[in-house]
Amino acid sequence: MDRRLHAVVLPPGPRLFRALAAALDGSGPAICPLSPDRP
Repeated sequence: MDRRLHAVVLPPGPRLFRALAAALDGSGPAICPLSPDRP
């Protein structure tokens, strides 16, 4: 199954962990977490 990869710009915390959990269990898109501190 092909899944789109979404960049996620979130600091560590509940929203990032929910996005990661959804990516891992297949209920959400695949994610590439990016630090909000990056330019």
